[in-house]
Amino acid sequence: MKRRLNLAVSLVHEPRIALLDEPTVGVDPQSRNHLMTTIASLKEQGLTVVLTTHYMEEAARLCDRIGIIDHGRILELDRLQPLVARLGGGMRILAEFASAPEQWTGPGEVRGSELSLVTDSPLESIRELLESEHAFESLQVKHPDLETVFLNLTGRTLRD
Repeated sequence: MKRRLNLAVSLVHEPRIALLDEPTVGVDPQSRNHLMTTIASLKEQGLTVVLTTHYMEEAARLCDRIGIIDHGRILELDRLQPLVARLGGGMRILAEFASAPEQWTGPGEVRGSELSLVTDSPLESIRELLESEHAFESLQVKHPDLETVFLNLTGRTLRD
């Protein structure tokens, strides 16, 4: 309720620009969906919305332009699709072996019984995996997304 009230208070004077700092943090899924739908509607009505968020799917859904900020610096600023095309890398194949291989000499990185492989040719890579001597429980192809872009730009390790 506080988040919805925050949004209402910010709009009561009918501003031309709304600055929203993590408007959906800590809310239940229904409230989050309602807030995101409301923000999208406000954009359609011509309100300029500047949004900060740690939720990449939220930025991808709501933002026309996305800025990736790290340590107070804007690293990239562009529309979603050009960002992902330039900085997302290839498609990622996630595979689960039927049993953890004792030794893996193929492409990608194996952790336990899971394989992660970045490729520009997912169908060819899957064919090669299926033709290997290893049995797989599952194969999944994941397209690069905004989270991948963010991690590629800022790193994957935890920070203090």
